[in-house]
Amino acid sequence: VDNVVIDDAILCNNGVAKSPGMKYKHYAPCGDVFIINGEFENVYTYINNILKEDKQKGIKSIVIASEENIKNYDGNVMSFGSKNDLSTIAKNIFNVLRLCDSQNMDKIYIEALKEEGLGFSIMNRLKKAASYNIINV
Repeated sequence: VDNVVIDDAILCNNGVAKSPGMKYKHYAPCGDVFIINGEFENVYTYINNILKEDKQKGIKSIVIASEENIKNYDGNVMSFGSKNDLSTIAKNIFNVLRLCDSQNMDKIYIEALKEEGLGFSIMNRLKKAASYNIINV
């Protein structure tokens, strides 16, 4: 497809939604969701520090990360699939979020994906699930 037009309702988070998936908020787990965006070393350092703080405070938290990166985290971690297979991540992401609900997670930290191709659509859904809580590190 050479000419893709992205509706303003998706880009600006205002405007009239043309379908339920375009609304400002979509499915979100009960726990607070945060998308962590930045260079990977900064992302996993930040997440590991916040996981340690959460544990000390008695906050039940988890990381949702790519299969390639789960080994970098010190705490509860769940894979949403390989960062090289975005179609699998797209299929898995809401199941993974529902698993977080079933485990009564208070906080959920998710690695950001590159917003290109299918990654753009996945990040659009994740931003809504996170109520646009994005932490740039």
